Amino acid sequence: GSVLWELRQRLGQDTADKLLFEAWFAINSDQVEADHGASFVRKVIELGKPQEAEIRAVFTQRGFPM
Repeated sequence: GSVLWELRQRLGQDTADKLLFEAWFAINSDQVEADHGASFVRKVIELGKPQEAEIRAVFTQRGFPM
């Protein structure tokens, strides 16, 4: 919840929503569960290259695995 909200604030609603939607449907849900979300975080970073520094900062601040 709060990570996604912060990404929306930093990147803008349209950019964040599109990025998160694309990342979620590009990964295998079993893998996300197995690696505690790290594959989702990596996919968001991969798809959001222009905003990589901000994306990494948000996930790191919240303690998400990379």
